[in-house]
Amino acid sequence: MAMRIVAALAVAASFLAVLLLAFGTPKSAAGWVLLFFIGSAGWLLLERLGERLLGSRVFSRLNSITRVLIAVPLMIVFVLFGIAGVALLRHVIVSV
Repeated sequence: MAMRIVAALAVAASFLAVLLLAFGTPKSAAGWVLLFFIGSAGWLLLERLGERLLGSRVFSRLNSITRVLIAVPLMIVFVLFGIAGVALLRHVIVSV
């Protein structure tokens, strides 16, 4: 149990570091609140999406090579959407 707590804290610290690098340091308390809520919601969304997509029956029935061939382009698309979202949200968070 203690190991899971340490792992969760390490993931949270890493995630906060990535958010700060991606969004920049907010200049006000409202910016920090936005960073926390947008970052938390984004993290939960990505976790849920990964569980749903990669744990679905369609993927479980495919062999490993086919899964990789499907998952890599999907991840590239998700990363591109993520970059666009980060650029938009960075402007909002830093300007608040």
